[in-house]
Amino acid sequence: MFVILTICIGLVVAQETKPAAVGSCGGTITGRNGRIASPGYPDIQYKSGLKCQYVIEVDPGYVIAYSSMYMDIEPPFAGSCFDWVSIYRDGDLSGKADSYCGDVIIPQDTSTGSRLIVEFRSDASLSGDGFVLAWAALDVKSMPEIFDCNFDGPLGLCPGWTQAQEDMFDWNIKRGKTIDSFTGPDEDHSTGSHLGRYAYMEAEKQQQNDAAILVSPPTTLNYVSKYCMRFWYQNYGTSNAILYVVLIQSDGKGRYLFSSRQGPRRGWREGQVTLEGGREPVRIAFEARRGVTSHSDVALDDITLRPGACPVPRTTTMPPTTTTISTTVPTTTQPVRPTCESNKVYQDCAPLCDITCDQYKNGVTCGNGCISRCACPPHLPLWLENRCLPLLFCPTTAPPTTTTTREPAAQWIARQYAQLVSSRGAEEALSLYLQLVALYNALVESHQSGQ
Repeated sequence: MFVILTICIGLVVAQETKPAAVGSCGGTITGRNGRIASPGYPDIQYKSGLKCQYVIEVDPGYVIAYSSMYMDIEPPFAGSCFDWVSIYRDGDLSGKADSYCGDVIIPQDTSTGSRLIVEFRSDASLSGDGFVLAWAALDVKSMPEIFDCNFDGPLGLCPGWTQAQEDMFDWNIKRGKTIDSFTGPDEDHSTGSHLGRYAYMEAEKQQQNDAAILVSPPTTLNYVSKYCMRFWYQNYGTSNAILYVVLIQSDGKGRYLFSSRQGPRRGWREGQVTLEGGREPVRIAFEARRGVTSHSDVALDDITLRPGACPVPRTTTMPPTTTTISTTVPTTTQPVRPTCESNKVYQDCAPLCDITCDQYKNGVTCGNGCISRCACPPHLPLWLENRCLPLLFCPTTAPPTTTTTREPAAQWIARQYAQLVSSRGAEEALSLYLQLVALYNALVESHQSGQ
């Protein structure tokens, strides 16, 4: 007995060009990356009465990142799918599945282990051109810790961020609307759609003043500099839920920097905290406390840290008996954003160009400037066949031919990653880094086999 959860995301994407893939009806698939497609693709529409199961297996310790590249399946009727693609993230047909139909995007996500099952079914009525889903093996342990976090990467919770052990419950990572219509967001801040994720405190089963705490990886701030940490949050409702930002010092002591009590304003709000430099590594904790009722959802998105003090702050009320510093919660108005093609999103400071596989392989960059335009989001920087995708979905290639042994290859990857962080920032560098690791692994295997 299996459970199907139908997800109807109201985002229609232009699909003028079919991505390259060869369709089949299921089978066991291994390797490091690839694409699966429905039977008949790309030449003919899929037939009726199909039940195709694709089992993707990768090395132990890896997970499988995936995202759709093309969807043209019989559209839903009255909220129900009659032809559908189901994703079993735990690799077990008896578990819960997320199912998609029509031309709805299957957003980037990962399996819970080294096995992923994709099932395609069609009924006896309408058909379409089918689907294409790209996948890639991901070594979680090789992912570097990053402070900047928008929760839209393959894993949701950014590498290095952790749920505190001493709190009462955990933050949830979610897409779309929260369960409670009286509190919580309808969509994430990064993309403004149901495709992006955000973190939120679900208050339904908790008690008043129960806390959920999310902790950043340790970071060392330059002793002579100030830093501005920005984040976006929602704290809408009448239940007096509270969001705190806490600086955790290397000795484990905490200092409250920011607080926001629940109020009547709905929508994403920007928070800012100026951090003083120091010699010891520090961590930042986001602590959400449940209010009087269950209408206490608190949401968080788009956390960044940049050199330089924040703009002139507006001081917020701090918890009593604590040492505080100035924080800022400016009133902001979201600009009217143009409609973007495919899954691009409008960005006030977007890269000057979109990266293609050829540009990436040849080391071509977009430069260090930015402009306001529709562009691929940072976690999906690759523009491939009219879709924004992670760079690890580029066709596999090898690093420079001079990199022929294990030690030089590792040095080459470390050097490339350092340059990427410097030129493009940590978020985009992470996606590029994953592709470098995949190339490195392929290179080592080729060298060991004498090819």
